[in-house]
Amino acid sequence: MMITAMTEDTQPNSRAIGLKMAGVLKESGERTGILDKIDSVRQIEKAKLKINDLSFYYGKFKALHNVTMQIPDKQVTAFIGPSGCGKSTLLRIFNRMYDLYPGQTASGEIMLDEQNILSSSVDVN
Repeated sequence: MMITAMTEDTQPNSRAIGLKMAGVLKESGERTGILDKIDSVRQIEKAKLKINDLSFYYGKFKALHNVTMQIPDKQVTAFIGPSGCGKSTLLRIFNRMYDLYPGQTASGEIMLDEQNILSSSVDVN
């Protein structure tokens, strides 16, 4: 679930169709300019939230695979994707709701103002 992993594949697959519906790609597969703006997000100088190599497990099932992204300070960020792709799981990790359920674990780091909120010593409530 990385914005930077978006492809410009012109094959009729769900990712390409979704990107076209979101206005990111034209029917021809060309960029609309929005993708260039999304790519520029990778160059965030002052990120409020930095997610590095985040994976999440429901028992042995790996639900999120090595997510790396940055969320800028004082900007709106939207998580968009099909049902079951991990949007809600990612949001639930931010406040460590998974701590309430045995067998659910996260690895990697989520830095909020330079503090890793995945650390059990950090109170996210």
